[in-house]
Amino acid sequence: MTAGRPTAHTPPMRGASVVGVVVIALGLMGCAGSEPEATASPPASGAARPSSATAPAPPSTAAASASTGRLSYAHYPAVEYPAGTYVTTAFQPAFTAEIDTDLGLLYGGDEERFVFMGQDKNAPMNADQEWDVMYLDRVLDPVGQRTIEPLDGDPLDWFEQHPRFEVVSGSRQDVDVDAHAARQVDLVPTDPVPCGSHHQNLQCVLVGYGPPDDEPFVVFDGSRFRVVVVDFDGTPILFTYQAVDDARFADRSAVFDHWVRSVDFQ
Repeated sequence: MTAGRPTAHTPPMRGASVVGVVVIALGLMGCAGSEPEATASPPASGAARPSSATAPAPPSTAAASASTGRLSYAHYPAVEYPAGTYVTTAFQPAFTAEIDTDLGLLYGGDEERFVFMGQDKNAPMNADQEWDVMYLDRVLDPVGQRTIEPLDGDPLDWFEQHPRFEVVSGSRQDVDVDAHAARQVDLVPTDPVPCGSHHQNLQCVLVGYGPPDDEPFVVFDGSRFRVVVVDFDGTPILFTYQAVDDARFADRSAVFDHWVRSVDFQ
């Protein structure tokens, strides 16, 4: 995270080039400071935390007080993201999707490999939320949380086998995103490490890097993380959501579910 900015991400970087087939965040992307050195010693692990999570809620059916016309993700800061149909302007492939209730989120961005909406800091102490669409190109070693490497194989398998995450029982499901096969699962951190200099009092699971020049994607301890991996013509695209893991998660995540299910790739 850039010093002095209270948001979960640096401002969108324009002109980032699209690379080949991605090998994967969990974008979801929270921030843990600058990219760790590959030779640094591993940070100390936090204590394991039992999950209070429940099975995912069905997609939201709330009626939208939708704004007319198509809305943009690229606000800095945003005007709290009202209900309506949103369209990407830089992300490839372009898509539209419907948010069916006013979010009240403050910041967002749209670039070729990354779309996000978020609050002040995506940390459970503030009950913050973050929504992301991304390609995850590089991941952090799940055990040591320091070395960086490309992710080979299936991205959902990587998350489910990650030793610092616990899969929420019953959350795995096959879904359809605009006629493209997709899979969804919920995860909670169970063995977090210190987030980094910009979240000095928080613990996270450090996931990896997506867009060039962005910060590492993290999942905060105390949050629940939903990831939907969409197979877009052989390339995985991640739609992710994280928020504090409490009784509000079911209703909050249902709005995310509706948004993902309404995606229309252009």
